[in-house]
This record gives sequence, structure tokens and C-alpha cells, in this order.
Amino acid sequence: AVVLQHESAAARPAAGGGAGALLAPVPAAARVQVSGPLATAFGHTFLWAAGMAALAIVPAVALLRAERAGRRQSHGSAERKGPVTVAPWDALRRRTESRG
Repeated sequence: AVVLQHESAAARPAAGGGAGALLAPVPAAARVQVSGPLATAFGHTFLWAAGMAALAIVPAVALLRAERAGRRQSHGSAERKGPVTVAPWDALRRRTESRG
């Protein structure tokens, strides 16, 4: 949104009122002049959003792989030693019982 706001302000510097001025009715002659820069602004905004989404996939995949590796290790040791984890509701119940 910030990229689009800055790009649209650069495309229509004479229009006052910020991004809301983009929604005002525009005469046909002005629309022809402004349509190219505004399309470029929307294109740049889309590329920024797509790039950030692609970058967000990298840590998500890394976390997924780490979680799977942790599950494999705990699953292998759980068969020999018994359950490793405590259910969250059991931990909460134990905490509240110890208080009072």
C-alpha cells in the first residue's frame, strides 16, 4: 500500500488530496496521460508484494524442515523411553493445582 501510494503520488503530482484523489472522476484527456504511470505504479506494487511473499516462503520451509526433523528424533526416542511431551491441558491443570 505504501509503495502504491508513493508511486501514485509521483504519477499525479498536481492532484491534491493524496490517494483519495485517484478515485475522483478524471477527464478522458487526463486519463490517457495518467493511465500509463498508474499502471506502472500498480505493477511495481504487485512485484513488491510477490517478492515479499516469495521471501516469506524461505523461512517457512526452513521451519517446516526443522519441525519434521524434531518430530523424527522425538518419535524415535519415544518408542524406547515412552512419551516425551505433556499435553498442554495437563500442564495447565498441574499449574493451577499447585497454586491452590
